[in-house]
Formats: sequence, structure tokens, C-alpha cells
Amino acid sequence: MSIATLFVVTGPALVSRAIADDFATCRDASGDAAIAACTRAISSGRLNVHDLAVTYYNRSGEYGRKGDIDRAIADSTEAIRLAPHYPAALTNRGTAYHAKGDDDRAIADFNEAIRLDPTYEDAFVNRANAFQAKGDTDRAIADLTEAIRLDPKDAIAYNNRANMYARKNDYDRAIADYDQAIKLNPNLAQANENRARAIASKNHSSAAQANIPEGDVWNTGSVFAAGTQCEMKGFMAQGQTVPLLAHLLQGISTKDGQRINDGYHEGLKRTAIYSKNFGRWVPYPLTAEGCSQVQYAITQYKAGLDTIDSNR
Repeated sequence: MSIATLFVVTGPALVSRAIADDFATCRDASGDAAIAACTRAISSGRLNVHDLAVTYYNRSGEYGRKGDIDRAIADSTEAIRLAPHYPAALTNRGTAYHAKGDDDRAIADFNEAIRLDPTYEDAFVNRANAFQAKGDTDRAIADLTEAIRLDPKDAIAYNNRANMYARKNDYDRAIADYDQAIKLNPNLAQANENRARAIASKNHSSAAQANIPEGDVWNTGSVFAAGTQCEMKGFMAQGQTVPLLAHLLQGISTKDGQRINDGYHEGLKRTAIYSKNFGRWVPYPLTAEGCSQVQYAITQYKAGLDTIDSNR
């Protein structure tokens, strides 16, 4: 899913080959090449109203991606003037207003886009961003839920809704949504990172202290055991794992702290990490490559704890 989905359009009718080529490049290319082609097509004065609106819309998207927000707004506004019933152009302009921090205008544009096309998923995703910026988490969740209903394969919508659940300290729902985002797009780095933070936050949350699932505490303890062993072998910088584990244990119950310690010592003994997904211990190689994965996990735990500390 892109921030604003391009219309599927035909080329300009009854115009020169050069203008038709510029129209196609404007639609299909990106960056400066697209902007230049859009500008030539607009300046030709030979596009019909529909194609001219599409060309302004396409150029507004490229300006937005370059961070030239004022030009993105100007081009979107011209596209809307030419084609008032253009949900994508309204969504583009709303996204640009959001980038400027003008979320009331952004929401107004998203509202109109949704009124024109209640199935336009991008408008719901982007309106959720504006609601989030205004601190209206519940409305953001509602919009993302509708976006997911319209497009169940949108990994970004799942990731964004998980962020909202995490903001409400509903870590179980957040982790479930991050899991789904990762299932849909395993390369979505932000979902993997956010999931690690949510797990760390859940383990640190007083609401979860009395009942952290066994798989979670064993996994956590064994990851830190792996970090200790990788440090001892020289594959990770020394002195990071044990202090971080001590920091983690400060925020959870004595019972769960003991269970994490059990997982830690079992992990040391087995040279393995407990996998919640497989329900068993999985050996890992004490090599530079194996320890790079352990370092990544430790880094995500630290990021989660840093986030918790900053919110106190």
C-alpha cells in the first residue's frame, strides 16, 4: 500500500507522442525524472481536464516524497479544483497537511475522501495517523480496524494499529498485530523492532507481573544467556547483557524474575534459546553470525526499556 494509490488511467487522447510519453513517465517513474515529466506534460497545455488532474496529483505525490510539502499541497489543491470528486488527491493533500502538523485540515480532507469513496483504504490509514497525532488513540484504532477490513493484507495497517494498542498498554493485542504484520511482510523492520519493545514493555508492566506466560519468561531469560555467552566468546561487546538483565528484573514480580533467571541458567547450560513459536529449545551457533542475531535481540530489549524509562 502506498500513501496514495495512483489512478489507473489511459494515456492522453489525441496528443503528440512526446506528451504521451511524459504523461506515462509522470505516472510510472519517481523522483526528479517524474517531476520533470509531469511539469512538461502540464506545460504543454494539451491535456484534457481528467489527465491534467491526474498529472497534478502524480506530481504532488513526488513533491511529498521529496519533503517539498508546500508544493505537494499546491499541486493536490489544483488536482482537486480540476476534479472535485478525487479521493486520492484529497488523501494526498491531507497527508501533506499532516506532515505540516495541520491535522485539523488533514482530517477534513480525509473525511471528504472517505465520503466520496468509503472503500478508499488509504484515507483510513492516513486519517488514523492524524488522529494519533491529536492523541485520539481510540479513533485511530477504529480507522485502522476499518482499513484492515478493507485490505486484510496491509502489513502497515496492522503495525500501526499495534502501535496504538501499545500506547494503551494493551500489549497482548499489540503483539498479536505485530505478529500478523510480520507474517504478511517478514521484512518489515519496524514491526519486528516494535514487537520487541512491546514484549519488553509487557514484561515490565505491573498489569502483567502476576501472569507472564512461561514461554515469554524462558525466551527472555535464554536470550540474555545467549548474550552472556556471545560476550564471553568475544562476538559481542562485553558488559551490556548482565546490567540490562538487572534493569529488566527491577520492573517485574519476584516470581517472574525467578522464572526469567531459570530460563537464563537453562539457556547457559543448553547453549540454546527457548522458542515460543516451536515450544522447545533451539540451539544457536556461537559464531559471529549467530551472535549478530543475539545482539539484535538484546538491542531491541534495550530500546524497549529506554522507551519505558522515557515515558516515566
